[in-house]
Amino acid sequence: MVLARFLPRNERFFDYFHQAAGNAAEVAQALCDLLEDYSDVERKALRVRNLERQGDEITHQIFKALNSTFVTPLDREDIADLSSRLDDFVDAIEEATRRIRLYRIDQPTEHARRLARIIDQQAALIASTVPLLENRRQWDKLLQCSIDINRLEGEADDVLDQA
Repeated sequence: MVLARFLPRNERFFDYFHQAAGNAAEVAQALCDLLEDYSDVERKALRVRNLERQGDEITHQIFKALNSTFVTPLDREDIADLSSRLDDFVDAIEEATRRIRLYRIDQPTEHARRLARIIDQQAALIASTVPLLENRRQWDKLLQCSIDINRLEGEADDVLDQA
């Protein structure tokens, strides 16, 4: 569309992605904290729940902005997909902490702790990768981060197989 070239692109989506990825990293760190120092489980689980709600609010802001923005810095589908996947990541961690409380787990296993550490590493990589979306010249670095995240997923699969 020729007209789109002359209209300003709304760059606030990158700010929202920074917030969402930062929140995901904070939730992953909270999961690690819970499993590494398994005390005060209720308070730590409440922290995860509150962070998950903050993540939901960020996701709502992204979709609200998406519905009111004519020209976006990335494809609309990509913005929606990235937002949904970050939200799903946070939701899965919140669900895990909910089940820890629900089933009254006495003590997490070493496998659970290892998985939490891997999840934390993945979240940190995601948070460091999001700024690379703003500059297409850095997409080679983005690809490397994607490879590293995928490698960690393989490590997590290995831990699950050992559990």
